[in-house]
Amino acid sequence: MSDGFVPMWREEGLESGMIKNHKLWVFWSWCKMKASHTKREQQIGYDTITLEEGQFPFGRKAAAKELKMSEQSIRTILNHLKTIQKLTIISTSKYSIISLLNPSDYKVIKYKSNQQTTSKQPANNQQVT
Repeated sequence: MSDGFVPMWREEGLESGMIKNHKLWVFWSWCKMKASHTKREQQIGYDTITLEEGQFPFGRKAAAKELKMSEQSIRTILNHLKTIQKLTIISTSKYSIISLLNPSDYKVIKYKSNQQTTSKQPANNQQVT
């Protein structure tokens, strides 16, 4: 994975009410963090697949385990996110690929701190006033 952060928009959580459904919010946030931020190749079993921006390989059982949700919850949430046009899913006999719609809205933003790290500690011999 890369350094950086994924934007979180008020409209997505607070204004849409998505945050009130905790499982939905957790799954949607997880999807945004899992999605590829650039076109890349990935090995799945013996297959090499090309992931476009906004895509990631998906398995319902693995997602349920990672997110500590039931497979039925994952299935229900996926169907809802498809209905509200947040994502699409393409399934093969071996794996599925989730594609976020409008992936540039969720693209990872690189973050570099402009603060210098130092091992020097502040002096303890300052006068107390």
